[in-house]
Parts: sequence; C-alpha cells; structure tokens
Amino acid sequence: MKQYFYNERTHRLHIKGYCKESKILPYHVRWFDTYDEALAFDGRCVGLCRSCAKHENKLRKEET
Repeated sequence: MKQYFYNERTHRLHIKGYCKESKILPYHVRWFDTYDEALAFDGRCVGLCRSCAKHENKLRKEET
C-alpha cells in the first residue's frame, strides 16, 4: 500500500519511496493513506512532485 505525504511548505504531495524527498523527510509533513485524503486536507488541487508523477506514470504503463 502506498503512503502519501504532503509537504506543507512546498504544497506538494509525495509517495514514499518514489523520490529523493521521501528518503530524508522534512519536518513539515502530513501523512495520508490515499490521494483523496490529501486533496481533502488542503482543499485545493494538490499536485504530485515531478519525480513521483513520473514514477507513477511509468508503473501505470507497465501494468497495461
């Protein structure tokens, strides 16, 4: 199961283990179990960081 964390300073969503940001966690993060929970928390469009989005797209293409 994926773990999402939201960096409150950069307003970016990350997936644990998908980018370098998740190796050394900043202090200002909130953890979520789903992408929808993160969207509900911030109340606006939350975007994945570039590295996480690229990795996520690659995994989706491999599944199909």
